[in-house]
Amino acid sequence: MAICDYCGTSYRGGAIKDGLYRYCTGLCCDRGKVLLGYLEKVPQVKIDSAIEESHGGPCNSCGHNRNVDVYQSHRIWSALIYSRWETNTYVACQSCAREKQWNDLMFCVAAGWWSPHGFLITPFFISFNIIALLYRLDPTVPSERFRKLVRMNLARRLAAGRQFLDSLSSIPNTNGQQRITNKGSD
Repeated sequence: MAICDYCGTSYRGGAIKDGLYRYCTGLCCDRGKVLLGYLEKVPQVKIDSAIEESHGGPCNSCGHNRNVDVYQSHRIWSALIYSRWETNTYVACQSCAREKQWNDLMFCVAAGWWSPHGFLITPFFISFNIIALLYRLDPTVPSERFRKLVRMNLARRLAAGRQFLDSLSSIPNTNGQQRITNKGSD
């Protein structure tokens, strides 16, 4: 399963690709392009600095200043005729992520087998979790997925700030003059 770089939704197949980014629908692709347009005016050095700063921590789980990255784990549970599975994504340090991956692996082992559908799918989820536990990212270098996440979040913050500034430009002062904004000329 892939994850949309705009909305974070897990999806199967049918990805719309735009450069390094993958989107679940055309709407997400269009919105992602608009957001990433805000980064065109930002120097690459500042973007890289924001990525390094975010990668340096602190961890969302333990609060320590450790290198954080994006990790995944899979979880399934089933009962008689019902099965439910999910893919969890964590932005955390490696030790916190491993703990969450281990917990999801144990959850699959205990709760995944109890329906015919779960009996067939649980071995795959156990395998996915074992692979995720064994796969070691270099903690000193942010992954490409983490870089894309930080870039998209930075673009969201820039867009939100721009919308805020645009809304201020239409509010008159008490003396009837328009507020001065950073739009350029007067």
